[in-house]
Order: sequence, then structure tokens, then C-alpha cells
Amino acid sequence: MYVTARVLGMLIGWALVRHPAGGVIGFLLGWAIDAGWFHSSQGRPTPSARKTPDSSDPYRLLGVSRHASMADIDRAWRKAMSKVHPDRFARADAATRAKAEARARAVNAAYDAIVAERRGAA
Repeated sequence: MYVTARVLGMLIGWALVRHPAGGVIGFLLGWAIDAGWFHSSQGRPTPSARKTPDSSDPYRLLGVSRHASMADIDRAWRKAMSKVHPDRFARADAATRAKAEARARAVNAAYDAIVAERRGAA
């Protein structure tokens, strides 16, 4: 099934452009279709319905691997905090602010745990 869109795209591109470059462009468009770049978001879980990372694993909470460098961990921490910092939700309702504060505490605790682990190992 996955090859079908590529081959079809290549043939249609070649026919429309009547040049080998059209076949290449059609093949690449078929590849993008197979990869799901043009699919609608129907049937996909909404961001709120997605499973939140497990808070027991600080690396997973920050979205980095255990072998990530400290620079990558710092970058991931800054990115996570920029999304959930309580100051971003200053004008939101109390429940939303409380969720943001809890998430920010979890992100900070994960970062602190990683830094303490790395300092203890060094």
C-alpha cells in the first residue's frame, strides 16, 4: 500500500510535466502522502487526551534520553518550562493556573533529580 502513492505520484507527475523531473516531483509527493503529511487530524488524539509522561522517570518527563548531554537536558528543561511556566497562565482561571503550577513543579523536580544524579556520578 505504501508504494502505491509513490508510484502513482511518479506516473502522474511524469504525465503532467512530460519530463523525468515531473516523475521525481510526483514520487516525492507520493512519499509525503505515504508519510501522512496531508492527512487530516481526525482520529488522532487531541493534545489534552494524549498520555502525559510518567513523572517517576525524570528523563522521560523532560523528553530526553538517559545519554543526553547536559546542554540537551538544559535545552529541554527551558523548553518545557516555557510551555508551563505559571506566569504564562496569570490571566487564566484558577484550575488552569493550578495545573500549570503542578506541571512546572514536576518539570523542575525532574531537572533537579537529573542534575543531582549527574553530580553524584561525577
